[in-house]
Amino acid sequence: MQQYIGLDIGGTKISGLLLDETGVPGKFVQLPSLAKQGEGQVCQQIFRIIEELLAALPEGSRAAGIGAGVPGAVDRETGEIVYAANLPFEKFPLKKMLEEKYQLPVCLENDANAAAWGEYCFGAGCGVKNMIYVTASTGIGAGAVLNGQLFRGSTGNAFELGHITIDRNGEICGCGNQGCAESYGSGSAIAQMAQAADKENSLLRGLQNPEAVQVFAAADAGDSLAAAIIKKAIGDLGACISVAATLLDPDVIVLGGGLAYGNDRVFSLVKKEIERRCLPPVARHVQLLPAKLSQQAGLYGAAALLKGNLSSV
Repeated sequence: MQQYIGLDIGGTKISGLLLDETGVPGKFVQLPSLAKQGEGQVCQQIFRIIEELLAALPEGSRAAGIGAGVPGAVDRETGEIVYAANLPFEKFPLKKMLEEKYQLPVCLENDANAAAWGEYCFGAGCGVKNMIYVTASTGIGAGAVLNGQLFRGSTGNAFELGHITIDRNGEICGCGNQGCAESYGSGSAIAQMAQAADKENSLLRGLQNPEAVQVFAAADAGDSLAAAIIKKAIGDLGACISVAATLLDPDVIVLGGGLAYGNDRVFSLVKKEIERRCLPPVARHVQLLPAKLSQQAGLYGAAALLKGNLSSV
């Protein structure tokens, strides 16, 4: 039986998974990315993961290839990482390097697209025609499946939902634009609002650099400042998602990421924004569902995209 290697290469960690022809997962490996130590160290971590997975192939099976999801812009024709947020890669020929080293086919994809495809094939989007996937954590990532096809756009960079403008005179985003949704509705935005707030009468007092998880904990404990910060940020996230729903009229919106996993407060606030902002037919039809594959969606999706590429050859 053939096995497909899925990789999720992030700025903090790199994960790898074996997936068989029927979609059953096998060996899982995760290592720190060591991104601050430079390009060479990141590559060595990728190699270590691939080699652990190859060593774990079930008896009688073989690796069919490697699918990799990476953050940022990917040129799927040349196999280059054009630019990757939080990784020391620019115009880096990852596909060629891996193909030459392992003598296996390699498929590169934007990480949010890979995760969207994973949820569509194996998770909360199974059985629908039109799906939006949104991951809300440190930033905001998204992917879309339309009429059963992954939507990439002309350059492969479609549906960068975190970088739509929701305030044209607003905060400067890390991408260089002003007023991006990511600057208002992400984990980073929650942390920044908490850092800038007067915390004298809050459970957050004494925390010079509170993180989003601490703001949520304070809100759950009844802290009014923390609750107001979350209401503002997740309201902006919901408004951003509502724009996507209005444009694409999906059957399902799958919401994942560190801010959303198991968090009823987030789902309730996002759902209210969808009901408030979308046209009634869209709001009535669309389902808001939690991601089923958690942080492994990109691994499943990268492996499945590789399998699809090989099947079409």
